[in-house]
Parts: sequence; C-alpha cells; structure tokens
Amino acid sequence: VAEIIWCSGLGAAGLWVVFSTSGASKISTDGITWTDQDPGVTGYAATGYSTAYDLVQNRLVVVDSNVAGFTDDGINWTDSTTVPAGTWTRVVWSPSAGLFVASENSGGPNDSFMTSPDGVTWTERTVTAASEGWGTIASGSGTISNEQSENTARLAVTPGQQITAQVFAQTNGLGANVGITWHGIADALLQTDLGDSPITGVSTAYRRVSATAIAPDGALTCSVVLNVSGTGDAVFFDNVTISHTDPVTISLLLFKATQAAAGFSDSFEPTWPTVVGNTVVDNEVTWEGVPANRVQWQAFPILVSGASEPTFPAIVGGEVADNTISWRAATRRVEDPNCPNTAAVAITASKIFAGDKDIIPFSATVNPLDWTTRDDAGYIPFGLNTYGSEPVSALGIYRSNLVAFNSKAFQMWQVDEDPANFAILDAVPVGSPYYKSSSPVSNDLVFLTAEGIRSMGIAGASTNLQAGFFGKQIDPLVKAAIAGMGDVDGIISLFFPGAGQYWLIFGTEAFVLTINGGKADMSWSRYVFPSAITDWTINDTDLYLRSGDKIWHFDDSVTIDDSGGANVTFEGNIWWPYLDFGALGVTKNMIGFDIVADGTFTVSIGYNQKDDTQFTTPYSIVGDTLTGDIIPMPVSAPSFQLRLVFAGNEAWEWSATALHLQDFRSTS
Repeated sequence: VAEIIWCSGLGAAGLWVVFSTSGASKISTDGITWTDQDPGVTGYAATGYSTAYDLVQNRLVVVDSNVAGFTDDGINWTDSTTVPAGTWTRVVWSPSAGLFVASENSGGPNDSFMTSPDGVTWTERTVTAASEGWGTIASGSGTISNEQSENTARLAVTPGQQITAQVFAQTNGLGANVGITWHGIADALLQTDLGDSPITGVSTAYRRVSATAIAPDGALTCSVVLNVSGTGDAVFFDNVTISHTDPVTISLLLFKATQAAAGFSDSFEPTWPTVVGNTVVDNEVTWEGVPANRVQWQAFPILVSGASEPTFPAIVGGEVADNTISWRAATRRVEDPNCPNTAAVAITASKIFAGDKDIIPFSATVNPLDWTTRDDAGYIPFGLNTYGSEPVSALGIYRSNLVAFNSKAFQMWQVDEDPANFAILDAVPVGSPYYKSSSPVSNDLVFLTAEGIRSMGIAGASTNLQAGFFGKQIDPLVKAAIAGMGDVDGIISLFFPGAGQYWLIFGTEAFVLTINGGKADMSWSRYVFPSAITDWTINDTDLYLRSGDKIWHFDDSVTIDDSGGANVTFEGNIWWPYLDFGALGVTKNMIGFDIVADGTFTVSIGYNQKDDTQFTTPYSIVGDTLTGDIIPMPVSAPSFQLRLVFAGNEAWEWSATALHLQDFRSTS
C-alpha cells in the first residue's frame, strides 16, 4: 500500500480510498469490505504518488510524475489540466490558503512546487533557493518550532475541565504523539501535556495516538500540538479531533500531599485550587485537590396526611383523599381460591397449613396470601397415607414437625420452606378431634383426647392413651368438662411462657398445668370464671383473656378476682388423693405432720374416702412448721387425705408435707 486516506464527504457516509504501488485502487465504506477502482489518470506510473483531500470541496486529488487527477465520489476520476512537468511526489491541501500544494523530488537542483485551488488547473511556483529535492510537504494553521507543530486555534476552557485530543499518524520511522497546550492571560503558555508514548516504526498505516489532560489553574484556552521525535523520512498526521467534558463543581475539597519525598510547607498558606485534580506547590509540598468523602442528605416528606382525619370508606376498593395521600380500602381476607378457609390451622416453616378433609393445603413461604404458586404453595396428601381414612380434625407442631390429627390417629410430617423436602415421619393411632386444644409445651405437644389431656412425648411415643401419668390425675374432671360443652369450638388452649403454664379452657373453667422444673415438678390447677372465655392473647409477658366485652389481665401479684367490677376474695385449696401408706385396708395411726409453706392456711385430714364430708377440724397455721417439733394430730384410718385451705387476699406457696404414721398391724 502506497497511500490510504479517509474522505468523509465522499459517498453517502464517507469512503476509505487506498492506492497500491502496483497501480491498483480500492474503496471501502467500513474498512472491511473493499471494491476495486481504476483511478484512470493518464500517464499514471506505479512508482510512488501522493493524495490530498479537501473537506470543503469534498474533492480527492492524486499526483504522480507529470500527471494529476481528482474525484468527487471516489469512483469516477478526471485528469487535471495544465499540469507542469515534474516528479510530483507529495501533495497536501492547505485550508488556510485554500490551495492544493504539490512538491517535486527528482533529486536535482531545480525541484519546484505547483499549486491548484481546485485540483483541476495547476500553476508552477518558483523556488528562490537551490534545492536537493523536497521530500516532505506539510500544511497547517499554526507554526512549527523544532519538533512540534501547534495549532493556532484556541478552545476556551475552565480550570478543571478535561480535554482529549486525538490524531492518526503515519510515522515512516519517526516517533509521533499528540499533546495539549494550555494558555492563560495574553495567550501566555502555561504548560504542555503530552499524551501517549510516541508511536514509532516504519509503517504506511495510520495509527491512533491521543492525549487527555485537565486544565490547570489560570488556564483560559487550549490548543493541540503535534509532536515528532527521532530521525526519518516523514510523518503524516490526519483526522485531528478534540473533545472536552465540563468540570464538576465540588463545594468542598480536601488536599493530599503528592510529592515524592517528605517536605515542609511554607510559612504562609498557598492559594488553594478550587477544582478536583489541580495542584499547588507549597514550599516542598505539592497539594492536590480531592473530593471530600462526605455526602449530606436531606429528607423531604413525599406523602403527608392532613390536619384532620378523613372519613374512611367502609367498602373494599373505596378511596378517600387525605392531603397528599390517597387511601384505598383493602380487604384483610385471603382471597386466593385455593385457601380452604378451614378451622384447623398451624404455622411452621414460614408457611400456613390448613386441614381440609383429606388434604392439608399450605401457603407459599412467607406469603400467607398466596396458596397457588407452583413449587412453593401446595398440599399434603393426608388421605393417601396411613390412618388417613378420616378427615383432618386438628393440626399441631411437635419439635418443628407438623402433626395432623383426625378422630382416630395422627400423622407426623417433616416440613420445610421447600416443599420438595416434605416427608411423612410416623403415623400413630392416637387421635384428637379438638382442633383448638393442642399447644407446644416445653419441647412437647400437649393436646386433648376423648380420654383426657395427653402429651405427644408419652401417649404418642407409646401409642397408648393410658400410658404414663400425664393428665390422668384430672381425667374425671376433664371428661365431665367435655361432656358439658355443646361443641368443640369452645374448647381452646394456650401456652403461657411467662408462668410456664398450659391452659385448656372449657367455657367458664380452665385446667392449668404449671411446670416448675422437670416432669416431677408439674401440678394441675382448676380456675373457674364468672363467664365463658372465648379468646386469649399474650402481649410481651402478659396474658389477656376475653369474655364477651370483658378483658381480664392475668397478674400473679393480684390476690383477688374482679367479677362484674367487684373485688372477690378467693381461697386456695389443695386436696391430695386418698393414700393408703402401706397395705390396703389396714388401719394406720397418724401421729402428726410437718408442712413447708408460705402464707396463712388450715390443715385437715380426710379419713373416709367414701364420704368427702368426713375430715378433721381444720387446724390454722402460719408459715413453715419445720422450725419446731411436729404438729400433733392423731387420726386412725386405713387411708388419709391431706386438705390445705389457704386464706384469700394474700400470696401463698406450698412446697412439701410430711405425715408421720404408725402401722397397727401385729408382728410376730
């Protein structure tokens, strides 16, 4: 390739035109696909020639020995007229002069120049000094000094503004790069910033070189400088462009020292730069302005309600304006048609589970409104598994597993936020039709059966409702309470962590299991209320019970009840079951007793388990009896029942009782 040039005005969107030393010419619109063309210049010799392009006339000119030609489209070429004889090896377009200028290089002493305003008609020019041949010719609007050529045009700048200059260069053995000059008042040169390292080597291709710099303090204008280094034949520059970005104004700057070694600042403060990236010399220290690492945010309210409350709509979808807020009434119901809206419900694994006949639908994870999304919401096939012939009646949680009851049995399911991890773990013939009776209690699950109150850890593990002692102490009372309820909806349970209590409520009465420690430290209580309890809630550590329009707050520091607005004093009663203390039917003699307790109370001993009205006269005591001898109370009977009655309107606690007995059986 002898010559390549970009002509932005030729064709629809510009053309690349290339000439080879073999006499061929090609054109391309994209530099990838090329089309052969014939310059058609008469007398063209495939030795070495030059081209020049006039952006104003959109005309490309080529010169060679004794000939010249031009084209306005890159395809059709026309011979120039009145071309002086000569070995024309270089041609350039001078925008400032409005001329094409060609130089001759025959190696003789009388080489000359020729010019043309349009590339058609040429005029030979006289050279006043002897020459050995003009090997290079250049055009520009500035001056050349040493190895730099600066454009005289000036671009106005602001300190801190970023400028980028770019040029394509054909080096031919020399080094070439581009720079930016900064000028201040009276066009005084402030500094020159050269860009990329010079491109070097012998190449006929045009290569890009650029420079990017920031306007220093005091800069008013800038210009482009073309820099040539080394020795060689010639350097050609083409397609010079310049671009800029406006400086970012920052109200607050910090300054960091950027000098290579430690130094001392001056005795007076310098004039600090006001633009990021600019520097100032302060004696031995060079300071650079950097943005302060601080952002200040100020919040403005977007939505603000009015000074008075609006009249809110009473129908779903209704709207009301409230200053800059528009309120829309939304339903609180789950409207997904796949939600069964049944009573047996449990929450675990961030999902809602609801028993629905022979299946247990569940919601999407952390979205109780969604019962449809595939691979997230779905259902458990309860009826297709063991003991699934009866519909689901109750749900509970046992150690993070879902327990699904029907009237005959339960299934235990491993559940997870991902339904793919669901699995049935066990199926046991222990059922519960009471859907509000189950509550997790101390790593166990307590629930109501037709036989009484049972736990999963005992009855579930043994598959026997009669196994163990859990709840059996009050089975007769619980069965009577079940019989007295009209339906299962009024049987509700709760676990109150603040007191360590499981409550099972049957309308106006509640059976309460208090857990003071391990399984051996459990006790049952029975509370009676003046009206039926319908709802409950726990707020922080406080238990609240609701009965119609009344709300009761459970407070263990209060020793009286509130019934209808009046204070009611109540006693505390502890009755042991009748104990044989040895062989059945054999008369024993009780000598006396000791009691560990707090409060004021009476002690009496029942001695006829066939008749609850037969017991000793109550004996009054205050506090412990262990500080002295035993309290004498001689009673003879085959079995005994301890009865304690604690005074009302005071706090009390019972810990232990010891009965001292003597066996009347004969010995031999």
